[in-house]
Amino acid sequence: GFGCSFLVGRFKFLVHISEVSLQMSTFYGQLQTANCQLPTANCQLPTANCQLPTANYCTSFLKKCMLNIRPVSEQNSEQTMAIDTTFFQRCIKTLDRANGLVLESDESSIEYDMYRSACVKEFEIILEQSGKLLRKCLKDFVHSPKAVDRLTFKEVFRQAAHHGLLELEQVDRWFLYRDNRNNTAHDYGIKFAEVTLVLIPAFIKDATTLMTAVDAHSQKVSND
Repeated sequence: GFGCSFLVGRFKFLVHISEVSLQMSTFYGQLQTANCQLPTANCQLPTANCQLPTANYCTSFLKKCMLNIRPVSEQNSEQTMAIDTTFFQRCIKTLDRANGLVLESDESSIEYDMYRSACVKEFEIILEQSGKLLRKCLKDFVHSPKAVDRLTFKEVFRQAAHHGLLELEQVDRWFLYRDNRNNTAHDYGIKFAEVTLVLIPAFIKDATTLMTAVDAHSQKVSND
């Protein structure tokens, strides 16, 4: 009686171990197939009292671990995602059109004021977006993306020149655009017409060049 009970208990124990081993083998096989990294949190095996985990616990454990796993390809997707310049391109076209209509309008007309205001708005939007696009590019050259986020507008453009995204002459002009924007903020009168509107043709060219550089960099990173 005792010997039979002992053998039966030992047999059940070995079967249980086999089931656990099979489930773990399947789990690791799925990891290799999905090209995944092992989770580092919330998936610890019990160690108290050296108790063997039950079949239900093993199933729960495996499911929990699988939920905490992301394939490496998904983890790196944000780094390899192409930078979208569609909105930036549309702003450039809008500014170009508005500037053309300003030149065609009588300065004493309502239409002139409308198109001038549109130029002011697009000018400011493109300045803001240019910095954001270059920040995205610069994050491909550094180990700490947060360090790029702390850069000022002019520091971003200096770094862009350092990494070959822009020429130094272009950076100097972007500084001029930025200073002009700060000096004429909320000024929609004669000063803006005499200063800012004169800059817009060159500003459109430089914005287009910047967009081309961002697209080229994004394509290069995607190919690598």
